[in-house]
Amino acid sequence: GGRFGGQAIVTYASEKEASDACAGCFIPPAYTILDLTGYVRLSDDAVLRAGLFNVTDETYWQWSDVRGLSAASTVRDAYSHPGRNFSISVSYRF
Repeated sequence: GGRFGGQAIVTYASEKEASDACAGCFIPPAYTILDLTGYVRLSDDAVLRAGLFNVTDETYWQWSDVRGLSAASTVRDAYSHPGRNFSISVSYRF
């Protein structure tokens, strides 16, 4: 009846080919991440949502963020995405 639900989302990205990057540029490795989300309808107007993201705590970079970054860069980790994290929210319709 739509009272509660959830989903598991698996995202995979393959490693880029060396020919896609400039010589000496960082090429991020392939990655697979798992996100889990769920919700419960507290009333007709209120919904509680929760999510656990990057469940396996994978360190990963998206190609669009690091394209052209030197492989020797000392700030490469600043471009990585968050490790395991969560969020909780409540929405209420007036």
